[in-house]
Amino acid sequence: NPNRCVVAAQADLDEAGNGLIYLMAVTAEEDFDATAIDPTVVARKAANTIRHELMHDRQYANTAADMGITKREVKKKFEDWGLIPPAGAPREDYLSSHIEIDAYGHEFAEELAQKFGLDEAQRLVASADVKEMRRLAEQMKDEMSENFVEYYGEFGDASFTKKLQKKIRKYL
Repeated sequence: NPNRCVVAAQADLDEAGNGLIYLMAVTAEEDFDATAIDPTVVARKAANTIRHELMHDRQYANTAADMGITKREVKKKFEDWGLIPPAGAPREDYLSSHIEIDAYGHEFAEELAQKFGLDEAQRLVASADVKEMRRLAEQMKDEMSENFVEYYGEFGDASFTKKLQKKIRKYL
């Protein structure tokens, strides 16, 4: 996909507890046709990914403030509680984590609003069941994030996808 150079991202904290975002990007081959790129789409997709990761920093900050501890201590608690699954954990552990459901709820609400406009996105999500969202994910697999397609295509019947659907409605 020429419009998707940022293929993954991760939120983290430095030693002082400041937020970090790692963006994993791909480079083009020498014979790549640069005219195939739509800079507006590239920027929008990258910005959506960055905002998703910024939600995690907000989660750290809010939990730290609520508990009276540092963001680094919060990260450790999130790991201990299974909200940040260890490397090699099943994919469902990651997708079902409420911190991911929250961040993806924001991300997908934004993507849908960008694609359809806010009013149409609200109408669509308010009336759609999981089957309809699965169909939408399939139809829009080249336009929406791969994670949207994964949630609704592969895990549409999972309870965590139903929670995600509620988050998307809330954030729209």
